[in-house]
Amino acid sequence: MPHKHILLLTLHNPADFRFAEWLGDAAPGTLSLVVDRESVSDEALAALEADPAFGFVRAYPNYLNNGAVYVDVERLHAERPVTHVIAFGEDDVVRAARLRERWGLPGQRVDNAHAFRDKSLTRALLAEAGVPVHAGAPLPHPLALLDFVGEHGLPVYVKPRTSSGSVFGRKVATEGELLEVLETGFAPRIPYAEYVSDLCVETFHPGELFHVDGIALEGEVAWMWPSKYLTSGLEIRAFGSDVFIGSTMLGTDNPVYQPLTRYVADVCRTLALPHGHTFHAEVFVTADGEMSLCEIASRTGGGRIAEYLRLAGGPELNEMQFLVQSGALCTGEARKRLTPPHTLCGWALIPPQPGVCVGVPDFTGLAGVCRAKLKIRVGETGWSRSFSGDSMGHLIVSGDTEDEVRVRLREALIRTREGLRFQ
Repeated sequence: MPHKHILLLTLHNPADFRFAEWLGDAAPGTLSLVVDRESVSDEALAALEADPAFGFVRAYPNYLNNGAVYVDVERLHAERPVTHVIAFGEDDVVRAARLRERWGLPGQRVDNAHAFRDKSLTRALLAEAGVPVHAGAPLPHPLALLDFVGEHGLPVYVKPRTSSGSVFGRKVATEGELLEVLETGFAPRIPYAEYVSDLCVETFHPGELFHVDGIALEGEVAWMWPSKYLTSGLEIRAFGSDVFIGSTMLGTDNPVYQPLTRYVADVCRTLALPHGHTFHAEVFVTADGEMSLCEIASRTGGGRIAEYLRLAGGPELNEMQFLVQSGALCTGEARKRLTPPHTLCGWALIPPQPGVCVGVPDFTGLAGVCRAKLKIRVGETGWSRSFSGDSMGHLIVSGDTEDEVRVRLREALIRTREGLRFQ
């Protein structure tokens, strides 16, 4: 049997993943890493290249659409056959599936990856199976949007079929906003060309937004935990410099807990979430308890979701998917590690702000703060938010009850607003 050779793909900062540590006593060269150049510092890249566990490390500009990635990994596979391909971000899900199929490796296939990645396809598959979802449709051309609005009325929500981080999603509530989308929203990828279908539309759902995160083993969800977002929706245009993105975990006594986890289990079963794959599902819940999927991804949730679930006593989802998908951890041992949380946590991303930083917050004395990190110092220049997960730091708090977590997180956010100042 050949030695393991695990190809890792991530758009995100590789410092957030302790691959070599998770694997333990890995033979030299067991890991190969493909990463976004903008997400890794020179120092971190040099450290990875010096780590004997990594036989191949390469950072790419234009990471999402750089075809040279395929050239290099094809050569790598020819020289030293890859045995497993594992992706750690939304934008690598389909790329990883293509490589698995091409090389005949285990794991998620392309059709299944698209079932999670393509929001219109996701909705169609669920509706066909009888899983409740609100109305939606792909937008191959502007007439399709006019037809959808004619049937369902306003407001609607228009977004790319394959985006992540709430990029370019927008609520369309008035005739004026509809005309604006019709005039400029169907943009071509290159100048003087026709629009290529990559948008979809859905009725605007009035429910509150929850997320559920977990992992599947052998065709069923083996562990998951629900949380409620601090914000009601994820439209990037509505995220000003004072809006904190984050969530708080639900307690098992919350009346939404059981029906929400049952609903998400049905979604994952219908979409056939593969063995060892994590998921991040966003679900609308109305005041009377009706549920409808916003979207679901076959990867671990972003922001600080993985970190705060681990701090609460749950599993490290990225570690679990890495070990299970690579075959380093069998199903039985994996189940033993899927422990329920012993406390509840909440997290928030500190929103970026433009200007020069003239003051930073002091979290001394605040109860329950277990993480408080800033990525900016006095005298440094800030920036404007470009996607929902963009931040200049984060907070994580813990508590025994949902109410206690919410109060502690609110106090930490007030301290942040008061202390973080820009000119």
